[in-house]
Formats: sequence, structure tokens, C-alpha cells
Amino acid sequence: MAIQNAVDTRRIGQATSAAQFFRQIGATIGAAVMGVVLAVTLSSSLGAFVERRPELRIDVRTLMGGIETAAAAVSARFDAAAAAIDDAGTGPDHALDGVLARVPVPADEVRRWWDEGGAGAEAGDPVAARAANVRRHLAARRSATVVEVRTAIRMAVTRAVTRIYRWVIGSVLLAFAVTMFLPELPLRSSHDAGPEDQDLPGGAVVRR
Repeated sequence: MAIQNAVDTRRIGQATSAAQFFRQIGATIGAAVMGVVLAVTLSSSLGAFVERRPELRIDVRTLMGGIETAAAAVSARFDAAAAAIDDAGTGPDHALDGVLARVPVPADEVRRWWDEGGAGAEAGDPVAARAANVRRHLAARRSATVVEVRTAIRMAVTRAVTRIYRWVIGSVLLAFAVTMFLPELPLRSSHDAGPEDQDLPGGAVVRR
């Protein structure tokens, strides 16, 4: 209404269509910018998590695929690690060295679990006892790690959405400040151009 009131009655259609056009362009650009903010924030937050947990051997793209996709990927890594530990349990005492790279847990912890299993073995094959002890710890660590990954993704999304809202609020406040500098024009009482209407450059009119 403000735009239609500010132009000559002969150009109301042009002003209305132009306003609608630029409104759609602004919405498209705004959605694109907010999408970039979302993607960059998610990538940054999840990248920091990957750097903190390099032993998981999971990339940012997998985490950005969604909670269930990331949880399945982590579970698959632990399943593969458990299978590798089973193979180590049937080999020589030093067989653990060959599977450490496949276990999504720091190597020093795995070695500690391996040694604890051998120390607690009273009879039978100490290597098998060590492997069984590592598998027990891996099962517990798997559940905790899946929960940790889910929490990291939720926190990253929360941080990204919060940042988007901050950008939107800042844009709204900036737009509100700009409106304070717009000239105040009295509302016309008719769509008919009267002798009191004076054309100005750009189609604006002034009423005396």
C-alpha cells in the first residue's frame, strides 16, 4: 500500500509488479544465504568433532548425511573392529598389532584392555581371553560413541539454526532502521489524479 500510495495512479500496476518481483528475488537470495550459513556452520562444528575423535575414522560428509546414517557408520566400524579382534584372538599373542588400525578406539586403550584380559585369564588360551575382554569393552564403547555422535550432530544443528536466527534478526532490525528514513506521504483518498498531484522523477507524487 505504501508503494502504491507513493507513485502516480497511472503507474500503480508497474509499482505493484515491481514490488512483488523484488520481494521474490529477496526471498530467493535470503534463502540461499541462510542455506550457506547453515552448511558452513554444520561443516565447521562437525569438523571440530572429527578432529577431536580421529580414531573414529569418520568424515564430515558422513556426519552431515544425518543422525541415522552417522550412527550406522559408527556401528559398522565397531562391528568390523569386533570381527578383527576375533581374528586376533585366534592368532599369536602379538596379533593385536595388526588390527589396531581398524579399531575406532585409541590404541593405548585397546592395548590396556588386551593386557587386562590376559592378566585375568586363569586357565585356557590367554590370547582368546584378551580378545574377549577387548570385545566386551568395545560393546560398551560402541553404545557410548553412538550416543556421542548423535549428540554432536544435534548440537551442530542447534548451533547452525541459532546462527541463522541471529542473522535474520539482524537483517530485520537493519530493515526497520532503514524505514525510519523513508519520507512520510499522506494517503490518497482517491485513485483519480487530481490537480493537486504533481509528478516527480521516478513516478512519485506530492499532494499539496
